[in-house]
Amino acid sequence: MLQNLAPGVNDSRQVVSYRSDGLSIRALLTVPKGTPPPGGWPGSMFNHGYIPPGEYRTTER
Repeated sequence: MLQNLAPGVNDSRQVVSYRSDGLSIRALLTVPKGTPPPGGWPGSMFNHGYIPPGEYRTTER
């Protein structure tokens, strides 16, 4: 984890990084609030592009 961000209404948010082909890739990680289901929360990764967190809307494209 690189940085904790202000929580959303239903989640916590962190800036994280991972290695890919020798590069350090930064990403926004959101984790739902509440008790995880058996086996943990499912995950989705969106590769390519960037939307500033203040402008990101799940209801748009």
